[in-house]
Amino acid sequence: MKNTPVKKDVTTYILVAVIIVAAFFLGSLYTKVQYLEKGGTQVAAGTPSQGAPNAAPSTAPQKVKMDVGHFPALGNKNAKVTVVEFADLRCPFCEQFFTNTEPQLKKDYIDTGKIQFAFRQYAILGHA
Repeated sequence: MKNTPVKKDVTTYILVAVIIVAAFFLGSLYTKVQYLEKGGTQVAAGTPSQGAPNAAPSTAPQKVKMDVGHFPALGNKNAKVTVVEFADLRCPFCEQFFTNTEPQLKKDYIDTGKIQFAFRQYAILGHA
């Protein structure tokens, strides 16, 4: 018998990459939510301290306020964390997020009132 190598489909590699990226984002979101639930504040990364224009970034935490605008959002409008998804309706990776990741995000964070979730269409692959 000959050993024949098994050919893997390209979609398998893409799916693995999407799962890894989604796991990273969910881990980051989970860590941020846990941090904010313990009374932490959101830090604006790379924001220079007041004063000199070329000064090093301030180490003091700064709270960043983001308005989700006039579009509808899911979840608790008074939640400490707001997630805004910018996605293209033609993007296969955005579709993977929608079908695989968003239901778990909705169940664990949106439905429990821990986060507010807003969607914004961002045409990456062409106009809508």
